[in-house]
Amino acid sequence: MALPLEFGRINGFLPPPLIWLTLLRAKAILNIPLSPILPQDWIIWIGSKLGMFTVKSAYHIGRVLKEDARGQCSNAARMPDIWRDLWNLKIPGKVKLFAWRACQNLLPTRDNLYKRKVIQDPICPCCGLEVETVIYSLWSCPTAKDVWGDNLSCFQKCSSSQISFLLFLDFCFRIYDKEKVELLLVVERNLWLRRNSLLFEGCFLPPRRIWEGSFSFLEDYKNSLLGEENVDRVDLKICGSSWS
Repeated sequence: MALPLEFGRINGFLPPPLIWLTLLRAKAILNIPLSPILPQDWIIWIGSKLGMFTVKSAYHIGRVLKEDARGQCSNAARMPDIWRDLWNLKIPGKVKLFAWRACQNLLPTRDNLYKRKVIQDPICPCCGLEVETVIYSLWSCPTAKDVWGDNLSCFQKCSSSQISFLLFLDFCFRIYDKEKVELLLVVERNLWLRRNSLLFEGCFLPPRRIWEGSFSFLEDYKNSLLGEENVDRVDLKICGSSWS
C-alpha cells in the first residue's frame, strides 16, 4: 500500500499507529463542508477597539510590558514598606483588601478574564476604547478621568496606564499625605463598584455622586473610630473610679 507524502514528513516523530490516526483525523477535518454564507476569517489586533493594528496601540502595549517588568525588580526592596503603609491607613478592611487585590492584579478585569479564556473581549466595558487593565479601569479610563477631574477632586488628572497599580500606589504614598491616600483608595473602590453596577445592573453614577459617596463613607468610618475611642476612655475612667 502506497503511503501518502505526509507520512514521510512526520515519520520518525510519531509511532506508526499515531501517524495513521493523525492522517485520518486530518483527512476527516479537511472533508468537513463549510457554509458558503460564513464571513471570511481575518486577523485582528486586540490592542484597539476596531481590531486594526496601529503604531500607537503597539507602543502602548510595549510600554506596559516593559514598565511592569522593570517595576517588579526595582520595587522589590520597597514591597514591605508599601504593605505596611497600606495596612496602617485608617480605612475599612474591605478597602484595604481591595487595594491589595488591585496591587496584585487579582481584580477580575476584562483583561484578566480574557487571559484566562473566560471572555473573548478584553476591551473596557465603561469606555469601549482600550484593554481594561486594573490601572486603566481605576485611573486612565476616560470615565475614570472624569471622576478624577471633577471639581471636588484633590488629585491631578494624568495618564498612568503605562504602569501597574502597585507602582501607582507606591507613587501616591510618596507624593500625598496619608489622608489623601485614604480618600484616593475609597474613590478607587467606588469606581470599581460603579463599573460592576454598569455591567450587572445597567446603572452608572455620575462623577459628583462618586465623590459625595466617598466623602460620606470615609467620614462615617472615621466618626465610628472616634466613637470607639470615646467608649474606651469612658470604660477606663469607670474602671479607674471603681478602684479608688
